[in-house]
Amino acid sequence: MIFPFDQAADVLARLPAHMAAAPRELGPLAAIAPAPAPPMLPPEAHGRPVLVLLPVLTGDPATADEVIEPLAALGRPVADLVTQTPWLRANSMLDAVAPYGKRMNLRGGYLPALSAEAVDTLLRHAATAPQNPGAANVVNLWCMGGAISEDVAEEATAFSREGAACFSREGAAWLWEAVSMWDAAEHDPRYEESAKHITEAMRPHSLAAGYTNLTDDLGKAWRRGVHGSEAKYRRLQAVKATWDPDNLIRFNKNIAPTARPRQRPDTARCRPPDRGGGTREVLGPSRHRFRGLPLARATAPNRRRTVAVG
Repeated sequence: MIFPFDQAADVLARLPAHMAAAPRELGPLAAIAPAPAPPMLPPEAHGRPVLVLLPVLTGDPATADEVIEPLAALGRPVADLVTQTPWLRANSMLDAVAPYGKRMNLRGGYLPALSAEAVDTLLRHAATAPQNPGAANVVNLWCMGGAISEDVAEEATAFSREGAACFSREGAAWLWEAVSMWDAAEHDPRYEESAKHITEAMRPHSLAAGYTNLTDDLGKAWRRGVHGSEAKYRRLQAVKATWDPDNLIRFNKNIAPTARPRQRPDTARCRPPDRGGGTREVLGPSRHRFRGLPLARATAPNRRRTVAVG
């Protein structure tokens, strides 16, 4: 469903109340994005910001019209392209919005409510973000709730929802995401400045927790709070210490493992195999042990790292 940009504030103001009463099988995405070029839109609207509602109903298809049609009544859409489609196609229909090879940045976070102030901030960003040939700026608003927020306790998962109930005061009711894509490196400073501006402008409206996949890394303090409670962060550090104690996988939104004293590898614990073959314990400088490795040949001569070959 495509609504003119000048209806966006009114439609988004009505959307939370509608979703509070909607069945949990309905999951809409609200996107402020450059207008596509369907024949029902005038040429002067192509490429200009519009509001697009993308409803996905995973319930009984026989109820689809009854559930989805009221969304159109939130405003006066200029196009209603909603139809039944296979899940694979629905799940990939936004791929064209983010083509491979673009330069991009993205910011996002959780909102306890889709307030008028937050909506106004996002709409102003969509209207004033840098524009260049081949570039695009998209603001997405994802409705939380249902299985995402209500079926699993907050402390049971690494990704936070800041509370189990979608529409409670402390819970994350909406996720906002601002994405910019462009082609030339010379435009990097403009888009980075725009991303910093929307991050700061949305900070008063956003929760400390968020969904790490839909925003760029915002630094150490952000990484410590984005998963939720301090206790959860310590649990994630403990998991990291168990599976990646040397932080080999660190070029990401990294959670450093729990600090511990450095120890020199005890190569004396590398025992030779029995004469008739068998197994041995290998201990290298990474302090990972590998048990039960059958040996067919001698180990590598480098004593700094004893390697089992078999």
